Amino acid sequence: MIEYLITYESNNRYEEQVQEAFFEFLVAPHENDTQRIVNEKNTHSVEGTSFYTKNIFSYKRYCLRLATPFNTLDFRYECVMLKKQDTYFPSMYDMLPPEDEIQMLDSETFQIENYPFLNQTYLTDISKSEVPENMLKTSAMPLLEYIHQLNQRIHSYLNYRSNVTTPFTSARETLIRQLGVCQDYAHFMIGILRSQLIPCRYVSGYLHQGQNTIGAGQMHAWVEVLFPKYGWLGFDPTNNLLADHHYLKISDGQDYQDCRAINGFIKPGTVNYTEYAVSVVDQ
Repeated sequence: MIEYLITYESNNRYEEQVQEAFFEFLVAPHENDTQRIVNEKNTHSVEGTSFYTKNIFSYKRYCLRLATPFNTLDFRYECVMLKKQDTYFPSMYDMLPPEDEIQMLDSETFQIENYPFLNQTYLTDISKSEVPENMLKTSAMPLLEYIHQLNQRIHSYLNYRSNVTTPFTSARETLIRQLGVCQDYAHFMIGILRSQLIPCRYVSGYLHQGQNTIGAGQMHAWVEVLFPKYGWLGFDPTNNLLADHHYLKISDGQDYQDCRAINGFIKPGTVNYTEYAVSVVDQ
């Protein structure tokens, strides 16, 4: 197991004094068979009532209710976590034969069970006719081989460029502009897969800085694909990599909206500015 120290910090400033607020922070790593939190701590610059709850996909979020007037809110989350190092990646031999995969992907039962991750959203919506032909699956191609190729082709097709898109940039816009950051790469890949009724989901998490990969040092986004009879596997089109032990998952959902690090409301409504910093180091 690798021990990581993760730190997430945000500074939120408001043009007018806030009288009351409620925030939800979705920043704690998810705990499963491959990763476990040893200890964690939340601190904030304004006193309030706090508690943990879960979102609709059962991921833990930290809730904070503030009733003291403030103009700035500094929030810090810190944890030590253990991550399983020996990530196993399946081969073609672990998967169903292509004809069986197609039969299962096309089955009504499978599509009903995985409906949330087959349904396009505003951020992922692309029709199959819009997708470049070399990014579509052929009937004879095994799904695992196709996903590897798609991961590489998206990485080559798009150019990483910060400050040219927003969290609300759609996959269709990314298809045209061919620019963006990790969340744009993820929405684009999800849109292509869902246009072919292949179940997939948006993943938010941390990326270990020690790898010199694009997106390290900030919140990162990648994609998980559901393989019939095998399960979910993670792919990072921004870096053309598989999601191994350097990828520390927080949550997943249909798109970015389900995985936002900060949600909430303030009274009265006013213009706000948020800056954040992330650090992930192995110990």
